Amino acid sequence: MQRRIYLSQIRLNEKRLHHFSLLTHRQKNELNDFDQCNFMIRLFRLYRLEGIVFCTGAIILVLEIAGSRVFAPYLGTSIFIWTSLIGIILASLSLGYHLGGKLADKNPNYKTFASILFFSGVAVLFLTLIKTPFLTFVRYTFTDIRLAALISTIVLFGPASTLLAMASPYAVRLKLNTIEMSGKTIGNLYAISTVGSIVGTFLTGFVLFSYFHLTHILFSLAILLFILSFIAASSYRRVHTLILLLFCAGSMIVSSEAQALLQQNGIIVRESPYQHIEVYTQDTYREQNRKTRVMRTGTGGTQSAMFLDAPDELVFSYAKMFRLAEYTTPNIQSGLIIGGGVHSYTKHFLNTYASSSLDVAEIDPVLTELAREYFFLTDSPRLRLADEDGRTFLQHQDKTYDVVYLDAFRSNNNIPFHLTTKEFFDEIDVHLNENGTLIVNMISAFEGEKSEFFWAVFGTLSQTYPQVYAFQVQDEKAPDERQNILLLATKNIAPFSFDNETEFQQLFETRYTGDLLLDLPPLTDEFAPVDHYTRHLQI
Repeated sequence: MQRRIYLSQIRLNEKRLHHFSLLTHRQKNELNDFDQCNFMIRLFRLYRLEGIVFCTGAIILVLEIAGSRVFAPYLGTSIFIWTSLIGIILASLSLGYHLGGKLADKNPNYKTFASILFFSGVAVLFLTLIKTPFLTFVRYTFTDIRLAALISTIVLFGPASTLLAMASPYAVRLKLNTIEMSGKTIGNLYAISTVGSIVGTFLTGFVLFSYFHLTHILFSLAILLFILSFIAASSYRRVHTLILLLFCAGSMIVSSEAQALLQQNGIIVRESPYQHIEVYTQDTYREQNRKTRVMRTGTGGTQSAMFLDAPDELVFSYAKMFRLAEYTTPNIQSGLIIGGGVHSYTKHFLNTYASSSLDVAEIDPVLTELAREYFFLTDSPRLRLADEDGRTFLQHQDKTYDVVYLDAFRSNNNIPFHLTTKEFFDEIDVHLNENGTLIVNMISAFEGEKSEFFWAVFGTLSQTYPQVYAFQVQDEKAPDERQNILLLATKNIAPFSFDNETEFQQLFETRYTGDLLLDLPPLTDEFAPVDHYTRHLQI
């Protein structure tokens, strides 16, 4: 019996070889192509889990980094935001790993795995669609930035992070064939997931934010997860997934059209590596019936403004008070601005001090591009622009200045702490001429729980400069209210008299003369709890 079966198999193979020899050259190539296609399909099915795990690992990190940009226009990017993002996402990952492993042990199958990926995409889509109204609600509902950050992270990023984390342990269970190879299988898949996270990190920081809109990035993540759901299920009949794919693609098109419509209506929206930027024109601004172009970079109101009928004229009161430097340092010949923004004061300085030179360190090059395009900034042989952090700029400069303007605290939700420390003020001191002056623009209060940041900076400046004075920019504000404050620090040893009748008398009247509360430790590179001191000022 076995012999007859064996002989019949031989005859069948001989018959197949005979038929193959009768095929044309073209038919043989088509058959080979078919075999290659089958090989590619088998290869795809063999390694699809590895590819999916790689992609989910990348998506988790892209989502986490994107979180800071999602929150920035509403809650800022303080240490509280990053703490909430990292903490809640780690907690969500832990929960997801637990749930994914538990679910995989019950009845591991590709249909359930595909569903996990599908609902991960739904969660990312949910985040993309509700982020603006939800964060607007949170911003005006919660006064504690820490609570606002925690609630926002849980609602927006918790579901997606949990579902994405469920994919890895479920994929491990699907991949396991024998207990003897379990260690190698688990190690390989988690290594692949980690490599995906690394790729996602660098891709987001170096590429995505520089060339793509945030909303488009989030929509693309949702689309990718829906595609992975297709791949996992090995089926293209899931109508609901196809509908969501089309919805995401349509939403991206609508978003692009909305951006174009905004620009047609005079609202320019740009994403830089550092922030979300909006530029638009208003017919009236702060009770002034003059057409004004303004720039916003998130929370904290307008960061820059320009009168269209007088581009060199200053709009903000605090910038007008920068001329106090002329009293402590007459005959200004050289200046440095740290935090140029769209260069409103840059233009005013060059126009006011006609023979003086000016350096400007602005870390965000997109702001300088916008300044040239929309705020009438022009090049000058007396002007040197640097797309660099103010502190690193000073570290490789030999030049000294008569006056340094520190205007880099654009929002209390995002204060660069390294520009508030004694080490930084010492660095400025080295680059100031003998009677040089440092002017610092900040937002705080003179008294009460909102005044900690002011007194911390005031005390830190007092460690380096013999004379430090504070001026109230908006004199109608109560001392315990959040407001613009101008700090003036000078290398002059002798105290200045502010009682003389001079052209500065009106500015002198805004000087703060209350009791000095120098009970906070100076801010240093080792200890600078700026976010803690500004917690009552945020949102």
